[in-house]
Amino acid sequence: MSRSALTRNDVQQATAMMYAQSYEAEYGEEYAVERHSKDNELPIHGNQATYNLNKMLYDNIMQSIYFGQLFAFKTYHEVVDEIYYRVDHAEPLSPGTARIPSTCFCLLLKCCTMRLTKNQMHGLLKHVDSPYIRCIGFLYLRYVCDPEELWSWYEPYLDDEEEFNASANDKILTTMGAWVRSLLEEIQYFSTILPRIPKKILDGIKVKLLLHDKKKSRAKENLANIALLVKGTKVRAMYADEENEPAMYDAVIDEVDEKNHKFWVTFPQYGNSEQVELGNIEFCPPRRDNDRRRSRSRSKERRHRRRSHSRDRRRSSSRDRRRSSSRDRRRRSPSYERRRRSRSRSRDQRRKENKNLTEDLLEEIRQKERRKAEAVGKDYAARPASYKGSLTLKQDRFTTRKRSRSPTTKNYEFVELEKPSETNIVPPPPRMSREAEERRRKLLETYGDAAAKPKKSKEY
Repeated sequence: MSRSALTRNDVQQATAMMYAQSYEAEYGEEYAVERHSKDNELPIHGNQATYNLNKMLYDNIMQSIYFGQLFAFKTYHEVVDEIYYRVDHAEPLSPGTARIPSTCFCLLLKCCTMRLTKNQMHGLLKHVDSPYIRCIGFLYLRYVCDPEELWSWYEPYLDDEEEFNASANDKILTTMGAWVRSLLEEIQYFSTILPRIPKKILDGIKVKLLLHDKKKSRAKENLANIALLVKGTKVRAMYADEENEPAMYDAVIDEVDEKNHKFWVTFPQYGNSEQVELGNIEFCPPRRDNDRRRSRSRSKERRHRRRSHSRDRRRSSSRDRRRSSSRDRRRRSPSYERRRRSRSRSRDQRRKENKNLTEDLLEEIRQKERRKAEAVGKDYAARPASYKGSLTLKQDRFTTRKRSRSPTTKNYEFVELEKPSETNIVPPPPRMSREAEERRRKLLETYGDAAAKPKKSKEY
């Protein structure tokens, strides 16, 4: 680690220690005793001083007046009430500013310094009074939770349909599920950067998100054929555990929970039984009579094309004609058709059983990322930003500085002047001194008076 990085780390630890000492000096030793006696506390992953917040954002929060006022709140319920009354968006900065932190992130750092427990976190995530209470809970997990445990916390809320304003713009609405999903997929969050998730863990999260979407689409398709999913029906169900990746296997339905749309299935190849949801089942409903007729007509057309092609080939040579006729006879035989179908069915079945869903989903994700990174419609000829230009920040439209007291008003007396009787009197010009008059007279004698009117000549 470089010398500057070591110095920065020491400064961060010293700032956190000063924060804890000031808190303890103001409220006594009860804070320290209570801090170490917490049970079931969520461990802090990463930087213990800044809680993985952006350094500039962390410094602005520590220097803000509002965060200093939060020292008065000592309990978890007081902070929750403050979130309910003061937070109206989830952006890191106040609208129209580049340095003033929002109340949401000030209260987020307050929760980080309090070190929440798992029970308190469940209380935040399931709170029904305000969506911003839940937002602070999800942001807390995104910043200080171990990346390996993020999926277990976020998965139950991916389909949450509660709408709220994540940005300061009241016209932009989003759902809680979509917002939680963006915290997992993206690293850029408004004007700040979220903590980096390791590549291997991030790929696993993306695979699980795509698998979650496919489960929803399968559940929607199977819901239309729910009446056919009864006891004894043969289906393909998903199975996964700590040692095996998610994959589809042949299964038979044993019991059906119609109320919750859950099924107990048995895997004949392995002999074990598992409970699966509607989205974890692949079911192909039997084809109707119309579909069968269409398939028969298509097979007849194919057979007709094959026969016509064989006739053309028979005309070419006698040897090719004998081969094609024998091949057609074999193909027309029912035994050959049954063998061919059984071989193709067993081949497809082995391929499906050995198919690893994780690899296919990961390849699909990589293809999407490649398409997303394609150079389409980007201005590559633009001049890159300079070093000083990239460091400049936009000016704030307002400040939090208190307004100075206005001066006391004074009573003035206005006196009306006496108006002259004659308003058209022109004041006399200022009188020149004798030296100035003598100088003016000499100049007039030498050069004449240019302002004088010329005399009219007499007409004869």
